[in-house]
Amino acid sequence: MLRDIPRKYRLFNKIVEFSQKARFLTTPQYRTDMTERGVFAVEKPPGYSSAEYLSRVVQLLRRDKRFFNENHNLLSRRDLERGRAVKAGHGGTLDPEAEGVLIIGVNRGTKELQRYLDCQKTYEVIAHFGVATTAYDRDGRVLGYAATNMVTRDRIDQILPLFRGPILQLPPIYSALKMDGKALYHYARDGQALPRAIEPRNVTVYEFEIISDLQLNDTLHSVPIKGAEKLEIIQEHAYRLAALQKLAEAGEKSATLQLDYLKTEQMPAVDDLPPPASPVEPIDMAGMSKKQRKKFEKRTQRTIQKRKYSEAIEEQLSQSTNILTPPAQQYPSIRLKATVSSGTYIRSLVHDLAMAMGTKAYTAELVRTRQGPWKLGKNVLSYAELLQAEQNTQSNFLEQVLHYLENGPEIVFNSCPEGKDGEKSPLLPSTAVQPVCESISTQADSIPPSTDSNSA
Repeated sequence: MLRDIPRKYRLFNKIVEFSQKARFLTTPQYRTDMTERGVFAVEKPPGYSSAEYLSRVVQLLRRDKRFFNENHNLLSRRDLERGRAVKAGHGGTLDPEAEGVLIIGVNRGTKELQRYLDCQKTYEVIAHFGVATTAYDRDGRVLGYAATNMVTRDRIDQILPLFRGPILQLPPIYSALKMDGKALYHYARDGQALPRAIEPRNVTVYEFEIISDLQLNDTLHSVPIKGAEKLEIIQEHAYRLAALQKLAEAGEKSATLQLDYLKTEQMPAVDDLPPPASPVEPIDMAGMSKKQRKKFEKRTQRTIQKRKYSEAIEEQLSQSTNILTPPAQQYPSIRLKATVSSGTYIRSLVHDLAMAMGTKAYTAELVRTRQGPWKLGKNVLSYAELLQAEQNTQSNFLEQVLHYLENGPEIVFNSCPEGKDGEKSPLLPSTAVQPVCESISTQADSIPPSTDSNSA
C-alpha cells in the first residue's frame, strides 16, 4: 500500500498540470477556436486543381493566429512549420479547367463538409458542337469529328427534356471513379478493357435549359486537334455500346437515340479490342492465422489502391504527335444552365445531349455558380481578392473569411459598414441566399423537377 503512494501522487500532479494548461488555453486572450465550426467559399479559377487552390488559401490563413486550431500551442515547432496549426479541406472537387464555387472547411468546420457534398449544385456550361474528346472536355484528345447541320436551337429545346428529372447517367471513362482499387482513367490510358461494366449513376437534373443564343460558328474556342490513340477510341466505343444497350432495354429514351447514332459509326474489329485487365489471383488463406490473414488483407488492399498506370504509356500519350485536321464546317456553341444533384457529371450531360441529337460535343467552359447556399457574386470570395491578399496589399480577405466562418452564408459581408451618422450599420441577411441545404431532395431556387419520370 505504501509503495503505491508516490505513484498516486505523480498521477495527481499530472492531472493538476493538465488542468492548468487547459485553463490557460481557454482564457479569452489565448482562445483561438472561435472559428473552428465554420466554412466559407472561394472562387476557383481555371488551371488549378481543387487541392492546389486549397493550399493557396491555407497559406493565407496561416498568417493569422485567429485561424489556428485550439491545440496549436501544444504542437511542436516542426508541426507548426508543416502547417498543422490550420486544418482545412474542400467540399466538392472541381476539374482543373473548371471554375467557380469551392467550399472550404477550417478546423472543426471540416466535419461540416459532407452535407455540402450532398447539396444541389448549379453550373453554367458552354457546349461546343462538332467534336468529341476522351475526357468530354477541352483537355481530352479528339475521338472524332461530326457534322453539325442538325444543331439548331429548336432541336436542342426538343432534346433537353429527355435529360431532366431522375436519370441514369453514364460517367466518363476518364474520371476518378475507381474499379477494383484502380481509377477508370488508368484503364483507359493503359489500353486495358474494364474488368466489368461501369454501373450507371442515379442522378437528378432539376434544371437544364438554354441561357444564350446559339453561336453558329464559335471562333472564341479553338477546335481540339490532338487526336486520341486507337486503343482509346476502341475503349470508349466498346464501353458506351455495352452500357447504352442496357439502358435502352430499360426504356431510357435518350439512350435509344444515343445508341442509334453510335451504331452509325464505324465498328471496330473484335481482334482490335484491348485485352481485359488481369484480375488479382486468389490466394488460399485457410492455413493462415487470424493475425496473418488480417495483415495479408491489409497489404493486398494497399497494393491494389497504389496500382498506377504505366509511366511509359502516359509519357507517350502526353507527347503524341497525332495531330488531326478538323473538317471545314461550322462548329456552333451554346451556353446552358444545369442544376443537378450530387454525383452528376456535367461534361457527360453535354456529351450525351449531342449524341442524342446525332452529333458530337465537348465541354468548352464550366463554371459552378452555386453550391448549396454559396453563390457567386453574393457570398463567395473572388479570385481577385485572394490575389490582393497574397500581394500584401490593402485587402479585407481574411476579415471576410472570419466573418463567414462565424456567421455562415446567410449574412453577407458588408464592405461598407459605416452608417449615415458614422455608426456601423448591422449586417443584414441576404434575401438571395438560401438556407444551408441538408439533402439532395431540396429544390434549387424553387425550381420543380421535371414531371417526365422516364427522362434520361
